[in-house]
Amino acid sequence: MNMARYDSLRKLKRNKELCWYRDKHPELSWREIGEHFGISVSRAYRIWDKKRKEENHGKGN
Repeated sequence: MNMARYDSLRKLKRNKELCWYRDKHPELSWREIGEHFGISVSRAYRIWDKKRKEENHGKGN
């Protein structure tokens, strides 16, 4: 398997899990979420925000 492809699949899985985790734990700070996934605060927020915008775009908003 191509390493770049594996990395991409791993990140997609992480991003999906991050969004699920945020939705289930809205009381947690972005710092706590970033630490949980081993990424920066800003990266954690950007992943979640992109997913939220994609979902809203699909609803016609």
